[in-house]
Amino acid sequence: MSLYEQRSRRVMVRYKYDKINIQTKLDKCKFMLGIGDLHDVFYMKTVLKKKALQKQAFVLEMEHEQEVYIPDDLSCEMYPKSFRYYDPIIQITNQLFSVK
Repeated sequence: MSLYEQRSRRVMVRYKYDKINIQTKLDKCKFMLGIGDLHDVFYMKTVLKKKALQKQAFVLEMEHEQEVYIPDDLSCEMYPKSFRYYDPIIQITNQLFSVK
């Protein structure tokens, strides 16, 4: 499918629904982390959920051939260069486009 090819309405509606759903959940996680009243296990679960939602949003945008920006939480820019090999973006794209 080329970038300029028309998509069916069903695919576009599903894409928009999924995007809004993920963004709503992501906003809730950011809100809970922003308040700062989470402790121990709840804090860790919220951080992990936030990263999982960002990964879902990233993959959704790639699947629908949209322009994708790497979220700061998925980026490895803050790590030393020796950690760049394990960059989660590379792993996500390799899993998504691997030849089976």
